[in-house]
Amino acid sequence: MNKRPVSYLQTDSRWAKKPYRVPGENSTIGDSGCGPTAAAMLIETLTGKTYTPEDACAWSVAHGYKALKAGTYYAYFAPQFAEFGIKCWQLSWTNGYHNPKAKVHDQALEYLKQGYYLIALMKKGTWTGGGHFVVVWWADNKIRINDPASTRDKRLNGDPATFRNEAAYYWVVDARAYNNGGGASPAVPEYSTYTVKVGDSLSAIGAKTGVDWKTIAALNGISSPYTIHPGQVLKLAKKPKEDDDMDQDKFNKMFETAMQQYRQNLRDNDCGEWSRAARQFAVDQGIFAGSGTTASDGQPNMMWEDLLTREQCAQVLYRFAQKFNLV
Repeated sequence: MNKRPVSYLQTDSRWAKKPYRVPGENSTIGDSGCGPTAAAMLIETLTGKTYTPEDACAWSVAHGYKALKAGTYYAYFAPQFAEFGIKCWQLSWTNGYHNPKAKVHDQALEYLKQGYYLIALMKKGTWTGGGHFVVVWWADNKIRINDPASTRDKRLNGDPATFRNEAAYYWVVDARAYNNGGGASPAVPEYSTYTVKVGDSLSAIGAKTGVDWKTIAALNGISSPYTIHPGQVLKLAKKPKEDDDMDQDKFNKMFETAMQQYRQNLRDNDCGEWSRAARQFAVDQGIFAGSGTTASDGQPNMMWEDLLTREQCAQVLYRFAQKFNLV
């Protein structure tokens, strides 16, 4: 079981009314400082050095992570922890709010079991009426939480089903050395993983993932009769190391492939009749050059397929101004 971290409240009278703001707002630590308060708890826990919510909020503002008339930007956590040599990263951009079966919740639980701490962004429900960061330090038959804004039992020892339904995003904080004597962690997971679904077997997972089922069993300590259960997160294989043999030719080919996919996404990102009319207008006005051919949907093929250049934007605005006698 992970050790309970230092607990701080953003509403503590020592700093609750002190500013946590950027020009154009009047917010305080007490009403907007949940993110830095959550970070302060874990930084002080892992370093043994006093680091209060006031310290963390000051760092956030000084480094541009306070959002105007909101809370704290998501990008705050990784660099804040890095300041103290602690590895932290956002687990996934998958929004788990009102999606309790999302894989990200299982991944978060797995990290807790390995001795990591989590910072979770909660959405409207038990913990908040809008958005609120909390520290998660264990999960068994309850979700153990240090809440920067509450000491109520249901917010500190949350119902797992309710928590999974209201948690949106997670940040992973490497606390293994503190909790169980583990070594340093890479900034990304060491293994690729697979979350077991209803009806899965090791052999079926092996066929899906291309990893021999015996390898999966060995990596996860599964022995005969090789029982697995839905929701279980299985290690598959070590993630490949960065290609030390990267050269310019390899990079060029990789970049070309990525750009082809990017352009295809742009081609597919149209808006029906409005898009067709806009493209034809661009050709008629000479803003874009048509190739003289049409695509399979009858739209004119365009010489320019990427986002507008500054020159093209200027032409669009100038044509608009001419049309309405603004120049």
